[in-house]
Amino acid sequence: IRDRYQRRVRVLHQNSLSMVFRNPKFRAVLGAILLFPSGYIVSSYYPLGRNGPKYIVKAADNNPTYNIRIYTPHIKAELALAAKNYSEALKRGEEEFDKFCAGENSRRAKVKRLSPIVAKEIFPEKLTAPVRVLPNLDDPTMAHKSSSRYFWVYTFLWSDYTLGMVPKANNPFIKLVEERTSLPWAAKDFTGILTEKKIEFNYDKLKESMLRDGLEMNDFEVLKMDPDWVFWPARRNAILSKIDHIPESLLFDTASDNKKS
Repeated sequence: IRDRYQRRVRVLHQNSLSMVFRNPKFRAVLGAILLFPSGYIVSSYYPLGRNGPKYIVKAADNNPTYNIRIYTPHIKAELALAAKNYSEALKRGEEEFDKFCAGENSRRAKVKRLSPIVAKEIFPEKLTAPVRVLPNLDDPTMAHKSSSRYFWVYTFLWSDYTLGMVPKANNPFIKLVEERTSLPWAAKDFTGILTEKKIEFNYDKLKESMLRDGLEMNDFEVLKMDPDWVFWPARRNAILSKIDHIPESLLFDTASDNKKS
């Protein structure tokens, strides 16, 4: 009787474990627990998602909440488009630039670009010249202009390129621009998924820190450093604001504080 009871207990125990592991919710939770650390580690160190334009960090505040960096001269591809928010503008811009780099250009050649996509909101009343705007997907005729916002979106091309080496895009909205000047930027880095709330929060933090250091913040740009396949806690972003001078109190004293993004 005792042996029969023990065998029955063992069978019930094995069946209960089998039922737990067959439960799709349990398997989904277990898979997420196992994939979370591995995905974060791979995304953090996989080099294809981390390449960006070179810059030199010239100054930083004492916290540090932000730093002041100078980007080296580069060529960028840019376009103006209509979108509902920054996230949509960055996504649409990335799709158009990927098409251009994949061969949709005058030479049908592949063009190398760096990871970052940058978006800046533009206001039609402040423009001094007319701008061709890529219409919103939900409103291709641009009949309901009040439902869209307007953005400049651009990406950095490979640092070895000159302007004559890059083919013209088939998309008439994409323009190639060579940035020769090296103006300073105030930059606040943050990680995670880009949302309007997170952009507004980091914008306020950067503005507060700049005012404390005697810097005025006017326009700002949102930089998305990593592609969407990078695990979301490891995605790097930044709020950038162009400034006209660097306070001497913030300058580094050594020449060893160079940084490559």
